[in-house]
Amino acid sequence: MRITIDVTPGSARRLAIVGATLLVLGVAAVSHAVPVPIPDSFTTGLPLTAKQLTSNFDAVEIRLAALEAAKPVSTRNGKRYTVGATYCGKSAATTGGITSGQLTGYAAAKAQCEAVCGTDTAHLCGGDELTHSNAVGLAPPVGWYSSPVPLVLQGEIYHDCTGFTSGDLTYGSVWAGPYPSLIQRCNSSNPLLCCD
Repeated sequence: MRITIDVTPGSARRLAIVGATLLVLGVAAVSHAVPVPIPDSFTTGLPLTAKQLTSNFDAVEIRLAALEAAKPVSTRNGKRYTVGATYCGKSAATTGGITSGQLTGYAAAKAQCEAVCGTDTAHLCGGDELTHSNAVGLAPPVGWYSSPVPLVLQGEIYHDCTGFTSGDLTYGSVWAGPYPSLIQRCNSSNPLLCCD
């Protein structure tokens, strides 16, 4: 079977737009390291077969699906961090003085969450991530989360257990199941809520 495509001046513009779109999708996919090659290239003057065109569209569809499924990730100081993450698990209970090997505070919380969720992009959840998790039905349990905006109430400062380095009588934020947060003393014991 042989398919011949006649390109009229009116359809040439549409064909150029489709070609440019495929090129942009191809460049975007390559820049995100999606390892699916476009199987066929086309040469001016040679016939284009339906099989060639279909196989190229199939490859573009695979690339597009991979891009749509990818999570945005930020990398700083050699560490990766999922942007717009949702709840993925909880650690064992700990006070607000978090440690993991030589690490303390937020870095230790990230290390524990990486182990809990099995990815290098997991981290201690923020309040917005827990709210989004609740909105999609994940229902995070009670546990510590990061709320780095300090709150002063009746002269006392409520602030992430001093960056999660203190298990004393300072305060930290605890997610209260389906409700936003509670403030608890940092010497209390709660799991870390992890997001990815």
